[in-house]
Amino acid sequence: MQNEYEIKKEMCEIGKRVYNRGMVAANDGNFSVRISENEVLCTPTGVSKGFMTPDYICKVDLDGNVLQANKGFRPSSEIKMHLRVYKERPDVKSVVHAHPLYATTFAIAGIPLTQPIMPEAVIALGCVPIAKYGTPSTVEIPDMNGQHAHHGEGHVCRCNKNKMTLKLANALIEKVKAYAQKMGVNVVIAVSDQAGRPVAVQCMDDAYIASFDIALNKTFTSASLKMSTGELSHLSQPGQSLYGIQFTNQGKIVIFGGGEPLKADGKIIGALGVSGGSAEEDTAIAAYGKEIFEEVLACL
Repeated sequence: MQNEYEIKKEMCEIGKRVYNRGMVAANDGNFSVRISENEVLCTPTGVSKGFMTPDYICKVDLDGNVLQANKGFRPSSEIKMHLRVYKERPDVKSVVHAHPLYATTFAIAGIPLTQPIMPEAVIALGCVPIAKYGTPSTVEIPDMNGQHAHHGEGHVCRCNKNKMTLKLANALIEKVKAYAQKMGVNVVIAVSDQAGRPVAVQCMDDAYIASFDIALNKTFTSASLKMSTGELSHLSQPGQSLYGIQFTNQGKIVIFGGGEPLKADGKIIGALGVSGGSAEEDTAIAAYGKEIFEEVLACL
C-alpha cells in the first residue's frame, strides 16, 4: 500500500501529464485522491498543475474542512464536487477534473458523447451526458447530482422513458454487440417490449441462422415470465415448480440462459435476448446488457 507522500508524488506526475497534453491551461483543473474513510488529498487553488511538488498538496475531510495545508496553499474551491462524488460513490477513489479540448468542444456545442463508435469506449466509459450550467466553486454543481444532465436534441423525453422505443432498443443492441465483439462471439441480439413483441433485432456476421428465432424467443420468455431464462432453467428442471413449461406457448419458451428482463424505475419495459454463443457466453452477454441498460436509458 502506498504511503501518503508517494500518492502526493503521483498526483504531481498526473498534473504534469495532463498539463503537457494540453488538457489544462494556466491554473485550470484540480485532482483529488481519497486516502481513508474521511481523508482526501487535493490540489491547491491558484497554481499550475504542471509544475507542482508534493508540498503543494492539501488534505481535507469529507466535509471540506482543511486538515493539512502548507503555508501559501489552500484547497481548490472546486473540491465540493469531488467530495460529493466520494460521499455518493464509495467505490470512487480519485477524481481528475480537466478540460480536454475535444470533450470541452462537444460540451460547449451542447453535444453529449453518446454515440457507440469505439467498442473500448462503449464498454469502459459508457455515455457522457451534459450537465446544465452551475456557478463555479458553489454547491450548485454538486447539488445537481446528475438529475439535471441532458443529452442533446432528440433525447427520449420523460413521457417515453418507461417505453421500449426503437431508438432505445438499437442503442442497447449496439452496446451489447460491442461487448460480444470483445468476447469474440458472433450472436443475434433481440429486444422486445414489455409484452414480448419484437422491437429490434441485429444479427452479427456469421451468427447462426437458428439463433434468430432463439434470441426472439428468449425476449418473449423473459418478458412474459418476468425473469431471466437462466433463472427459468433452474425452475424448469424435473421436480421443480415450472417443469415442462417449455412445451407451452407454442414452443416459444426458452429454458437456458441468454434472456433478461429490462427494467426502468423498477418496472419491466422490455426484454433482451442473446443467442449464438455457448449457454455461458449468451448468459454473460445478456447479463451485461441488463446491467448497462439503465445507463443507455439515461443517455437517450
